[in-house]
Formats: sequence, C-alpha cells, structure tokens
Amino acid sequence: MRKIVLLCILLCWVGLPGYGQGQKVAMGFRLGVNMAQLESLGEGGLGSYKIKGGFAGGVFVSYYLNKKFSLQPEIAYSNQGGRAYRPYGIQGNSDYEVYTKQLHYIELPLLLKWQFSPKWYMLTGGSYAHLIGATELVLTAKSRQKMNLKKQYKPVNYFINFGLGTLIPTQTGSFLVDVRLNAGLRNIIDPAVLPNYKERTFSFKVSAGYLFGSRYASGGMAGRVLR
Repeated sequence: MRKIVLLCILLCWVGLPGYGQGQKVAMGFRLGVNMAQLESLGEGGLGSYKIKGGFAGGVFVSYYLNKKFSLQPEIAYSNQGGRAYRPYGIQGNSDYEVYTKQLHYIELPLLLKWQFSPKWYMLTGGSYAHLIGATELVLTAKSRQKMNLKKQYKPVNYFINFGLGTLIPTQTGSFLVDVRLNAGLRNIIDPAVLPNYKERTFSFKVSAGYLFGSRYASGGMAGRVLR
C-alpha cells in the first residue's frame, strides 16, 4: 500500500510540468485549525471525547477538467484526537482525570472540486491517511503522565471529505478560505491489541491559503473562464 501511495505522489508531481503547459493546472497551499473529536466504544471506553484543536495544513494541485470541475490531489498533515474528562477519588470529589489523545496523520486526499461561481467552490472526495504518531497525556491534580500509543492503532485510516470555500482574486491567483468536514470510515484501534475497544475519528477544518492560478484557475485571471 505504501508503494502505491508513493507512486501516486510521484506521478502527480512528475506529471505537473507537462500538464501545466496546457494552462490547465494550478498549485496552492493551505494552513489552518483542525477541530477534532474521537468516538470510543467498548470496554474501557470514555464515550465521545470533547473537541480538541490542532494544526492542519498542506499543499495541493488542481487539474482542471473543464471550466467548472477539477481534480485536486493533496498532501497534508493533520493533528487529530480528542480530550476526555473522568472524575476520580471518593464520591463527591471534584478532581478529574483529563485524557488528551494526539493522533498525527499524513493525509492524501483526492477531491473533486466544483467551482459553481468565480468566487465559490465545493469539494467532495476521500482521503488515505497514514498514522505517524499517537500519544495520550493523562493529567490529574497530582500527576502528569504521557504515553506512546502508536502500537494500539492501525497504521492506516480512510476519510470521506466535504468542503465549501471562497476565493479572493489577486493579480497572480487567489487567496482562499475553506471549511471541511472529515469523517473517519473505520475503527482505528488494532483489534490484535485491544479486541474489545473501538475508536473513530471526526474533524472539522478551517483553513486559509493561496492558489497560484493560471488563466484556467479559479478567481483572478481564471475567473474569466467562468464568465
């Protein structure tokens, strides 16, 4: 699977110069905040974790199929996880244990982009995500413990993606702002390690970036294509 992913990346970037000669490609980047949440089920689960903020960002290439539709492969980092609270001690004690899980993914989304006006677009598609790290920080009033949990998780996750964005044209391209919903499609816990426990990931991303447009790209010069 890793070889296939690396090959897809290589084809995307090696094929870019030749495709760009047809003025039907644009490149860009985005940086933002990932509002992530975990849902846990089974023995020892804490239910739905509270939302945890984290960093998300990456680069992308838009291959324009026509005036309104394009394919957009991306390479992105996404910090996911969640935060849970559980009371401990004798009944009535106000102390809590705070569990903060940090899941670090490299994501490879493949999105279909529909630019339904010169300044607005929608995104939908799926993404492959490779886990590069997983930790849990447990805090109490008297202690602090950080654990490496990577062995408990499957190395791969899959997401379905939906998004909406807007463009602010410039002379060389467009500033962009978009919001995205990513829903995990599988249990990310390795059943060989924790057979009676399951987790799924969800995230809501808000990001801003820049699209370096050609005359076929969105906004700015490319907005002419849509008119």
